[in-house]
Amino acid sequence: MYKSDVKLNYSPAAQRSTLLFAAFLLTIVVLTLNLSLLSSRFNGDGLGYARVVEDADSSKLFSISARLLFCPTGKLVHSIVGFVDSDIRSVHSLQILNSIFGALGVGVFFLAAFRISRSIRLSILAALGLGFSLSYWFWSTNATSYPGCIFFLIVTLYLLIKLTETSGRRRYLLLCLLIGLTHALANFFWLTALLAAPAIVLGIIVGYRGATIIGRIKAAITYSASLLLFLVIPLLVAGFATGRVDSLSGFPAWLTVASYGIPPDLSLLNLSKGIIGFSSSVFRIIELGPAIKQAVWGVPYVIENNLRLYVEMVVFVLLWVFLIAVAFYLVRYRKEVFRSKTRMAWVLAFWAIPPALFGLIWLGSDTERWLSVLLVLWLLILFIAIHAARFLSAARAKAIEIALWAFVAVIFAHNLVFAVIPDHDPDNNQYMQSAQYLNSRMSGSDLILLWGHDHVFTADHLTYFFGIEAHHLGRYAKKRPDEAFSTLDSDILNCRARGSRVFVSGRIFLYQDLPESHHSDANANTERAEFAEFFSKWKMTSAFTHGTDTYMEVFEE
Repeated sequence: MYKSDVKLNYSPAAQRSTLLFAAFLLTIVVLTLNLSLLSSRFNGDGLGYARVVEDADSSKLFSISARLLFCPTGKLVHSIVGFVDSDIRSVHSLQILNSIFGALGVGVFFLAAFRISRSIRLSILAALGLGFSLSYWFWSTNATSYPGCIFFLIVTLYLLIKLTETSGRRRYLLLCLLIGLTHALANFFWLTALLAAPAIVLGIIVGYRGATIIGRIKAAITYSASLLLFLVIPLLVAGFATGRVDSLSGFPAWLTVASYGIPPDLSLLNLSKGIIGFSSSVFRIIELGPAIKQAVWGVPYVIENNLRLYVEMVVFVLLWVFLIAVAFYLVRYRKEVFRSKTRMAWVLAFWAIPPALFGLIWLGSDTERWLSVLLVLWLLILFIAIHAARFLSAARAKAIEIALWAFVAVIFAHNLVFAVIPDHDPDNNQYMQSAQYLNSRMSGSDLILLWGHDHVFTADHLTYFFGIEAHHLGRYAKKRPDEAFSTLDSDILNCRARGSRVFVSGRIFLYQDLPESHHSDANANTERAEFAEFFSKWKMTSAFTHGTDTYMEVFEE
């Protein structure tokens, strides 16, 4: 055994105190890091939730089915933070909430890793690897609901691991009940947490040592009943209470309203997006992903920073060489690595496969799709570190551990320099920069209609920070053409009727879409050319220019 693999061999009370202190210290360090580097880059979802939190209509807090508790929890935190700073905006309160969730998640993951490894040092390695992975770190400093979801999934995973150490029937069933509750809470922050259900059921069944088949089935039923009780009933109450549904038949539509109208699609293009998305969940990759899609699939893209592209190529290759090495190690030493962890290996497999398949067929380039998979990745890396310390020579074990720590260090350094610090600087938020300029040319009652991928969140910034009515035409494009144009027509006429001005991006009149246009990536139902034809019936004049964009003022037909 690698002699520096120090374990806790003293009294249970002292061991518990040392372990909890280590988890507390780790949580405080990560929380401090998160709060000191809060992101200034917001997406439309985060700003949308922030508007709900600030809205005077409290019933809207429970109106988002796929994230039922995020806005209410954000409202609570916003009220508490308001005692310290009455001028703070809700979007920043949501960031504070997510920083807390992210830090607590690292602390609990450390405790889960320790239950497997019995090594504080190796558990810290796995916890920091997760905490510094781009997707986990980025969303922990932002304003969307993913950190809350992944925190409760980590708690659920911790309880599953603890379950394998529990022998008493009553205590086992109590833990199953508690797992149903924590899993329900994860779904209240992001409903895709349901994908963990197969792994949880499997873990409960195989983890019940010495139980009969009937006993295992009872344990699985206890979890399922708990999940249904704590998840379905609150959803039913919220749906009817907020008026979002008026019958049970309307529930499926309400639960899937966050799907953006984009159907899953098993294709080679989505496969490449999934590979890029998973890679981006570990390292920040901005240039390389679109460059790959351009080279392989012909999706147009203009490289903005060649140096960053070269750096991303290096870390991309490093990541996949590392992942191949991990897979090779696990296959070669599988009998020893999983000797006492066969049940856990099956649970991790069932935990990772559903979200991985989901990410390969639906919006796989979004890094949040891979958060659940990251938990499995770092536990597998932990398994390798444990095996090396116990079964390999001291020199080889030390070399492997140094390599793992070096990998974590590279992840930290790359994401800090190329993601977290730049995202912290508001001058790097292109949507805010555009929104500030557009706000200077408009009044509070005007309407502006935007187009293009680089303006996909500009409208959200205009609405939230400046109170300007703004929409990306992609919002209309998801509807059928007749519905899209009738809604658009109504919005323009209403704005003109109150004596306000209407502006539209001149990009819709180009002969072709600019590179990486948002609507083509979102499988829109209404094309740019159709919008150009729609606006051709209105009188328009050039109003102002910002960068390469010209904005037209729309007058009566």
